[in-house]
Amino acid sequence: MIIGFMMDYKERSERFNLDGVEVIKRAKSEVQAQKTVNMAVLNCLNSLEDFWNTNIFYSKLVFLENEYCDVLVILEKGLKYFCDKRKKNFELSYCEEKIQEIKDELKKYIVEEKDAEDIKKLNETRLLTYLYDNNTPMPVKVLFDYIDYNVKYMELEDRYEGKNNKAEIFRMQFVKDTIQQIGISHSYMAQIMYNKILDRISYMTYSDKDMEEVIIDLEIYRCIVKESTASEKELRFEYSPCI
Repeated sequence: MIIGFMMDYKERSERFNLDGVEVIKRAKSEVQAQKTVNMAVLNCLNSLEDFWNTNIFYSKLVFLENEYCDVLVILEKGLKYFCDKRKKNFELSYCEEKIQEIKDELKKYIVEEKDAEDIKKLNETRLLTYLYDNNTPMPVKVLFDYIDYNVKYMELEDRYEGKNNKAEIFRMQFVKDTIQQIGISHSYMAQIMYNKILDRISYMTYSDKDMEEVIIDLEIYRCIVKESTASEKELRFEYSPCI
């Protein structure tokens, strides 16, 4: 099974998986078309098919003119040797080596079952941010759902795409933790600030300047909830770990 971040993931995942099975079947048919069928080579391909069907692979999916699935590309390239109609016979040792190379490459993309479930949940999540125009009151749950979604998304990107979102995750989580420490408010102005903070973090590039603007929004929120009178110096000192 192939999984990744995509719309209509169930349908696309199933299609990519079936495409992979078809690629393996084409290779098997070329082996079976030989005058003398090498059962050992065929068994190698059967083991690859089992490997393909029993694991979950994470794939970056690109939608340009044609859909692109990097895991499927690995399989197709690896099996080109078997699909060459000019082949008169298949050497077992070389075939075993090729199949092992494909498996070793695919192993890099295997997803843990728990992570696969998290990816499914993220694909099925419908954030409600679009329901709230700028400067309209918004429940804190909408903001927290947005933060939780993005933190989990970035964690999975780090794990399976080799990205490094550590600083972005820290700052995103920092916003949620700070609001919780200040205290949740259901007042009109507090809900206006939830919307403003969400708008700010959804466009920020995680630069120091962007984060300072978020911190100003958090302090405005604190003033609304706690009537804070912190000086600029005190404010900078308090938030300095995140700047």
